Amino acid sequence: MFDQNKIAQAKANGVCFVCRTCLRYHEGEMRGLHKKFGEIRCTSKGDCCGPVGGGSFDEYEGPLKGYLWKYCYLCGEKVKWVLKAKTKGAKPIGCCDRCLEHVKKLTLRDPDRMVILVAEHVAGPDQFEEVA
Repeated sequence: MFDQNKIAQAKANGVCFVCRTCLRYHEGEMRGLHKKFGEIRCTSKGDCCGPVGGGSFDEYEGPLKGYLWKYCYLCGEKVKWVLKAKTKGAKPIGCCDRCLEHVKKLTLRDPDRMVILVAEHVAGPDQFEEVA
């Protein structure tokens, strides 16, 4: 399904873990789609983005579908935290300790977009506990 070399190249280009494992990202690359500043644009129809942008990768198509809370959305490492955008219908997204610091810095710009930190120990999507 996915070319491991293309996934590795996307990682080297700074593409987050969720996007580099998404079929829509690789479709955009194959079609030569680009955003305003040159980065590859995926084939999502709407504004598919993560919790910092107010979303939960709603158009994700790939092996993690339904399990985005199990892996850090930025690096793919072990999850300790779960983030959730404050938008209606947003789903939880996983985040590790290291990447959480980066996310906190981004969120300072617009703290009303996301509930940082829902659940210290990930036990399942029905067992998240809000920690503030």
